[in-house]
Amino acid sequence: CEGCEKSFKNNPEKYIGAAALWCPVCDEGDAKKELTFVNDGVKYYFCGKGCKSKFSSDPDSYLKNYNK
Repeated sequence: CEGCEKSFKNNPEKYIGAAALWCPVCDEGDAKKELTFVNDGVKYYFCGKGCKSKFSSDPDSYLKNYNK
């Protein structure tokens, strides 16, 4: 439902667990729960500060890989 989708987007770690956090920049499952960025209401996790910085400067270039 819409409420569940909103809850998941706000805190995906709660529902999928920290071990399954995926870094959209390096495309690996090594993201950390402490390194996050919210884009269009969706929280993303990153493996390092460099990946977070790259993503935050141009999220669309990384998200296009997931919108296929």
